[in-house]
Amino acid sequence: MNKEKEQDIYKIRRYLIVLLSISGQFSDAQKNEDEEKILISEISKQTIGNAKNEGTMMDAGKLILLVLIFVLLYGGYRSRKFKNKKILFKQQQIDQQKELLQKLLNEKEWLVGEMHHRVKNNLQIVISLLNSQLAYLENKDAYMAIQNSQHRIHAISLIHQKLYLSESLAVVNISWYINELVNYLSDNIDVERKINFDIDTDRFEFDVEIAVPLALILNEAISNSVKHAFNGIDNPEIRISLQRTKKESYELTVTDNGIGLPNDFDIDNVNSLGMNLMTGLSTQIDGTFTVQNDNGLTVTVLFRGLQENNKLVQQ
Repeated sequence: MNKEKEQDIYKIRRYLIVLLSISGQFSDAQKNEDEEKILISEISKQTIGNAKNEGTMMDAGKLILLVLIFVLLYGGYRSRKFKNKKILFKQQQIDQQKELLQKLLNEKEWLVGEMHHRVKNNLQIVISLLNSQLAYLENKDAYMAIQNSQHRIHAISLIHQKLYLSESLAVVNISWYINELVNYLSDNIDVERKINFDIDTDRFEFDVEIAVPLALILNEAISNSVKHAFNGIDNPEIRISLQRTKKESYELTVTDNGIGLPNDFDIDNVNSLGMNLMTGLSTQIDGTFTVQNDNGLTVTVLFRGLQENNKLVQQ
């Protein structure tokens, strides 16, 4: 670097000497040599000054560059900080909304559970009132009608009890319900001999729109068999089956080994509240109701269980 500067100074010196010689300012070689030394000294000072100025400008440029880098970095930091603050604010809003929704969901679950609990209690009150009425009845048919109504109301009450006790508050485990209903009817219907129940169901869950009609159909079918099917039958048996036939389609069957129906029985012209209820309730769940009279009675309901696993409280 110093060698290059010396070459530049030498070239400038020779150039100035040529100019001064042409203009006549130097008369002889000795004078030129003395003046040359003076000129070299001045040019050297000027060159050093210029070099210092260049160094100062370079330092200033470096400083400006550092300032620019700092400004850019600080600007990026502020931008990221602002974005993070904005994200944090939005996250806080989302968390608050989640807390509010969870609170509303908890309140909804409590209200639904309380509703099922109160419905069950009110139905039990109705059953108690009907039971009190029985003490004043002398007519056997009226007595049996009140008892049948009690069984139907209890079938509905049991649905709401299971809804109240279930975790979802919206669906009923129908296989568990069938066992409960069978136990209730066995204890509350007078029979001459013990009836054996064979229950074959998978674990299906239905909401109240399917569960209540199914409960009433089961109540009617089981009650009819218990009361009327086993006159003279030594080993009475009722088989209950609920199976999935294909996707979203189910088959409920209640079969007994009793005496069956009369040969002239016509389901389309029957004057029976129980049969009419089962037919109407099957239609309510978009199902078909059939009876088969062969070595006992078989009641079959085919229906589509679109409401299965419809967990209302999770909506």
